[in-house]
Amino acid sequence: MNIQQNSVFLINLLKDLTNARLLPAGFQRPYVWTRADVMALLESILRGYPIGAFLLWSPYGRADISQAGRTRLGPVHMLRGNSTSSLLLDGQNRLATLAWVARDEASPLPDDLTTAERAVWADGKALVANLREKKLEFVDQAEADSGFRLPARALLSSLVASPLMRRRWTNEWAGFEETVLNDGLKWFDEASGAFSGARVVVTEMEYATAQEAKDAFLHICKVGVPMAASDFDAALSWVP
Repeated sequence: MNIQQNSVFLINLLKDLTNARLLPAGFQRPYVWTRADVMALLESILRGYPIGAFLLWSPYGRADISQAGRTRLGPVHMLRGNSTSSLLLDGQNRLATLAWVARDEASPLPDDLTTAERAVWADGKALVANLREKKLEFVDQAEADSGFRLPARALLSSLVASPLMRRRWTNEWAGFEETVLNDGLKWFDEASGAFSGARVVVTEMEYATAQEAKDAFLHICKVGVPMAASDFDAALSWVP
C-alpha cells in the first residue's frame, strides 16, 4: 500500500465524480446536511478558507471496488463499471453538496432523496448568486430568474455562465445602471475564481487491499460518529 497526499482542485474532484471515476463508499451514511451547513461550506469557499480533506481508496487491481460503492451521490447517478478507479471514504457530504450546486435545475430529481436532501434541494427554492447584493442565497424558484441573479451553478462553469449572461444582458438586466452591472459582474468574477481556484487535500490509499484499506480507514477516521469494523465488512462483503 502507498499513501499519497496531494493538493488538488476541488472542481477536478467533482469532475471525477460526474465521470464515474469516483464512487461514494457503500457504507457511508445518507446525506444529512442542512441549509445552514450548505451555506457555511459555500461561504468558506468564497473566503478562501480550507474546507477539510478527502480520503480515497484506489486499489488499482488489488481489489474490485466496482460493486462496493453506491451509485448516487447528490444528484449524480453513476453506472458501476471498469472506469471506476477510486472509492470515496470520507468527504461525501461536501462533495454531494457541490454536485447539488452544479445541478441543472431543469434535470429531474432522483427518486430516492433523503429527508435532508428534500428539505434543502427539493422544497421549491433555488440557490442563486445575487449579483446586486453580492451573495449566494436560496430564493423561491419563481424568483430565481428575476432581478440581478444567476443560478449558483454558473459559478462552477463558464459554459453555463456566458450564455446566461449574454441573454440576460439584453433582457432582465437591460434597465440596470452601468455601475450596478459592473460591480455585480466584478463580484461574480471573483466568486467564480474562488470556486475554480479552491484546492483540497486528498489522501489517497493506492494499491491497497481491502484489509489494508479497512485498517487505514478505521485508524484515520476517528472524528465524529464512529463506524465499527463490522460496518465496513458489511459494505464490502468480499473482505476476508
